[in-house]
Amino acid sequence: MLKTDIILIDDHAMFRSGLRLLLKNGLQDVAVWEMDSVQEAMQSTVEHPVIVLLDASVSSVNGVDGFALLQRKWPQAIILMLSDDGSAMVVQQALARGARRHLSKAESAEKVLMVMECLLAGKPVPGDFVERRRPQSTAHTQHYATRH
Repeated sequence: MLKTDIILIDDHAMFRSGLRLLLKNGLQDVAVWEMDSVQEAMQSTVEHPVIVLLDASVSSVNGVDGFALLQRKWPQAIILMLSDDGSAMVVQQALARGARRHLSKAESAEKVLMVMECLLAGKPVPGDFVERRRPQSTAHTQHYATRH
């Protein structure tokens, strides 16, 4: 069975492992790839991730914005910025740098899964999340949505 690829980039191994388990157990037919840096992601052989979760603290690569590098490598991927801080300023910075959405690490497991399910299905996320709109291919979202 074809799995939907999700890439998780965070320099904290325990957080990565916990989020990977949450996503694998809470979503259907996903493969979650853990990476500890943007550099590792750039060397990855994963070809078409649907979602890239990027920790804000590892988004810079030698002064170059990691968002731009990830967008060039995977232009159709939905890039989400993860951070400990969910303030309006941090959210706006994430969106300005190229993230499709900001997701606070303080969110509940249920809310994280709800956001991921909506994004994978190509549906708007209900509630109080801020999202930068951009045109995207719906091929990956249609694939995920047909399995639910």
